Amino acid sequence: MPPSGERRAFARKGGLILEDRVGVRGIKALCRDVTGADSEPSALYELYQTGDPLAKEVFDRYGEAVGKVLVMLLSTLDPEKIAVGGGLARAYDAFKPGMFRVVEKTWGKEATTKIVPAALSNRAAVLGAAALIEEIVHG
Repeated sequence: MPPSGERRAFARKGGLILEDRVGVRGIKALCRDVTGADSEPSALYELYQTGDPLAKEVFDRYGEAVGKVLVMLLSTLDPEKIAVGGGLARAYDAFKPGMFRVVEKTWGKEATTKIVPAALSNRAAVLGAAALIEEIVHG
C-alpha cells in the first residue's frame, strides 16, 4: 500500500502506479517537469489552445504515456474499441497525437482506429450506477 494509505491498482517500479502517469497527477507532474510551474490541467489546456509550445510539449508527453498504457491493453486484451474517458478526456485533441504515435509505432496505424474519446466522459460511472439502481428497483 502506498504511504498515502490509498489502495490503488497497477503498482509500478519505484512505487508509482499507472494513475500517477496517465491521471491528473501525471499531467501535473509533467507540467512541473516541462514548465517548472504547477498548473491545473484545465488551465494548461487553455494555454494549449492558444498555441503555447510548452503546453503542447506537456500534452505530447502525456499522450505518449497514455499510448504506452494503450499498447499494453491492445497487447493483452485485443479489444474492439478503447474509449478514453475521465476528466482529461476533454483535452483528447491535445494528447491524441502523442498517444497515436506510440500506438502506431507498435501496432500500426489501423490500431489507432480502435481508440476513441468516451462519449460520456466522466459521467459514465454515474449513469451506469443510476441504470443499475433502476434495474434493481423496477426489475
